[in-house]
Amino acid sequence: MIRKAIRDKLLADAAVTADLPDYDFGGVEGTKKAIFAFDSVDEVPPQDAKHECIIIRPVDSEEFDTRGDHGGRLFYSVTLHVDRTRRNSRNLARLIWLSLDKSSLTHANFNIYGVLVDPPVAGGDRTAFPEYRMELTCLVEAK
Repeated sequence: MIRKAIRDKLLADAAVTADLPDYDFGGVEGTKKAIFAFDSVDEVPPQDAKHECIIIRPVDSEEFDTRGDHGGRLFYSVTLHVDRTRRNSRNLARLIWLSLDKSSLTHANFNIYGVLVDPPVAGGDRTAFPEYRMELTCLVEAK
């Protein structure tokens, strides 16, 4: 649900997608930039995906109720996986962060507001490829 709005926001940002490789998602989606939005923290990109990609995963959620307005606080991780030879990976992570932090996300069934993203933290995955992870929090209410 909201992960698609995050993905759409990144796909619409030319600065973010300029150097990302394409991936054939098949079916209706066809070929798009390698930005994967998963329903679960356990899902991984397909084996034929390049090492450079962005992965969006849900982390947690909690409900809130304020003056009769019922909604939720949603938490996502946005991870940039990069090739070891990429020179400007830190800059790409920064561009992702700038694109999402305090941004406006749209969704047909929800009002989304209060989008905050922590700055990217450098790390590495199990195969020693560099990655940058950002934690995104947003508040949602049903329309």
